[in-house]
Amino acid sequence: MCTTFVFPTPAGTFAGRNLDLDRHFSERVVLTPRNLPLTFRNGEQLAQHEALLGMATAAGNTPLYAEAINEAGLYMAGLYFPSSAHFVPRGKSSASLGIASFEFITYVLTHAHTVEQARTLLADAYLTDEAFAPGLPVADLHFFLTDLTGQALVAEQTGERLELKDDPAQVLTNNPPLEFQLEHLRYFMHVSPTAPANNFSASGSALSLAPNAQGFGQIGIPGDSTAASRFIRAAFHVQHATRPDTVEASITQVFHILDAVSMVAGATVNGEGLAEVTLYSAALDMSHFAYYVTTYDNRRIMAVHPSTDALEGSSLMQVALQNTPNFEKAELSLLG
Repeated sequence: MCTTFVFPTPAGTFAGRNLDLDRHFSERVVLTPRNLPLTFRNGEQLAQHEALLGMATAAGNTPLYAEAINEAGLYMAGLYFPSSAHFVPRGKSSASLGIASFEFITYVLTHAHTVEQARTLLADAYLTDEAFAPGLPVADLHFFLTDLTGQALVAEQTGERLELKDDPAQVLTNNPPLEFQLEHLRYFMHVSPTAPANNFSASGSALSLAPNAQGFGQIGIPGDSTAASRFIRAAFHVQHATRPDTVEASITQVFHILDAVSMVAGATVNGEGLAEVTLYSAALDMSHFAYYVTTYDNRRIMAVHPSTDALEGSSLMQVALQNTPNFEKAELSLLG
């Protein structure tokens, strides 16, 4: 269960991401510096590349990203896609470029600067079912890509080749596939941030109807935690949220949109009897290569701005998440 989107403003282009899960996965903010050697399962090696920044679990010096940006401003995220994702053994596809699903984000972000470059890179590609290591099952995912223009692309593999799909809603959640989510939007084309006209009463009728509070235009937007409903809510807010002209206000706005699709502990319980919660919410500054994050238990925003020295390193660097409440104590003072 996850939600992601792109949010261009006058201050830059930003991405938002909630990761919803029933347990932690050793996640932390991870910087892959420019000089970290990378070896991919297809045998390709990179001695140097652009730096990557995002949320990952690290296995030795290998980053396993949930979402990340590169220095050119390309953003990519993997979202749970159960029963629909279909990865195949290496060599068992009509496509020529096989990429292990666990390294897909790292591969794309070290080979492309824009959505269009990624589209070209992946035109003849497929995702393999190789696990990173024994005991680590392959995660069923689909992927969201966007760049500084705000153009969005979704990569889904439900057969033996990767499919690349334009995403004009600029949002992605989970199952069903993107085609359903975009078609589903038609059923909410009547909702609006403004009050509706009285279309219930016939012209000249004595029955006069008018809103008695704000928000009547949003009646019908679903409030449940399903992927389809979160897609609707996120798309509505991305379409209508004000676009601030400063980085700080833009980051704040991204977090407010994420709040609209977050999951509260206990409200959604999975088949194992465990509560699905928003483990973390992240705002990524694609224009200035920075990462901002809050966790379920700590709502203070942590900002990660890599230094020049860090970017030039040759080993992974990390920032641990703050998963305990952190309150700022305020002192009372006399008025006047």
